[in-house]
Amino acid sequence: MQPEGNLAAVSAALGERLTPGRIGAVALRNRLVLPAKITGFADATGEATEPMVRYCEALARGGAGLVVIEHAASDSPSRRRDPVLALDDDRVVSRLRQLAGRVHAAGAAAAIAIAGAVLPVTAGPAGDDASPYKMPHRRRGRGATPPDRPPTISRADLARCVEAHCAAARRAALAGFDLVELPVCGGRLLGQFLEGGAPGCPDEYQGTLENRARLLLDLLRRLRCDLPGLGIVVRLAAPDRHSGSLDPEESVRVARWAAATGAAAIHVTSHVTSGRAAARWRPRLAFPRRPVLRGRFLDHAARLRGEIAVPVIVGPVGDEAAAAVLAAGKADFVMLAGVPGGGRQRKNPSAIPQPQRER
Repeated sequence: MQPEGNLAAVSAALGERLTPGRIGAVALRNRLVLPAKITGFADATGEATEPMVRYCEALARGGAGLVVIEHAASDSPSRRRDPVLALDDDRVVSRLRQLAGRVHAAGAAAAIAIAGAVLPVTAGPAGDDASPYKMPHRRRGRGATPPDRPPTISRADLARCVEAHCAAARRAALAGFDLVELPVCGGRLLGQFLEGGAPGCPDEYQGTLENRARLLLDLLRRLRCDLPGLGIVVRLAAPDRHSGSLDPEESVRVARWAAATGAAAIHVTSHVTSGRAAARWRPRLAFPRRPVLRGRFLDHAARLRGEIAVPVIVGPVGDEAAAAVLAAGKADFVMLAGVPGGGRQRKNPSAIPQPQRER
């Protein structure tokens, strides 16, 4: 399966309308984005391998303007399954620098998604030892379920979380990545706070939308201060009928705050997890197979584009929808669906797209 097929279809549909774009200070050759897919190519220590480098290079040679590398763990406890890419130690920078360089040489900009830190659970009234807390995966049964009470999350825990994200972003910048993406959706830590699914934390991070967005905005301010030259993309879930979703007005407000606090772009994607619905605390990291209706999904991206001053990325969407979105001006960039990933390469190495040799 070659990534060029998706890109060629959209390029042919748009023709001359497929223009260059810009996210912050990063100039892109076109408005097509390839998504973060977990390839399974990282080694046991979380470092990028040659198959991963070749895979990302092949995606870039396909013609996209931006290639988003798979989610990378910002700290060791969040690498819950192997092999998963890491940004938790300076040792990974050298190999990632090679990966980013190969993507740049193929003509695309390179971004990397930072997976949220796993918060340590502070010892509670029962006298439990502090340990990394993992939200359980409903379908696979992963993670540890606390007995009858939510984890106690201290301000020091949150400060360590922000520090882990910042350290990961610093390593991404050292490796030569143009952008980093913060997933505020899909059961990731920042999304759990935003949707009210992180009880047990200090009061100033609970309740009102301003409080629930505090961790995200604190992180953005810190990144802007420490890494002013690095572009930050914030990925938000589009509102839907799922009980954990933000409503449209809340989503617009969060996007405005993120843009005003330093986000270089807002990425609107589908909603895949719930958090706020529970009247009492219960751990959840569910992935319901109910995609957001295409019309609602794209219309919300179009609304955001008119409300904020930074570019809007939408997707992943199919080839026909991607061409229509750009032609109608509903978003500034589109992320394409249908790119090989999700572990297929690890199970079938022959499926790795091979870089075209220069003739």
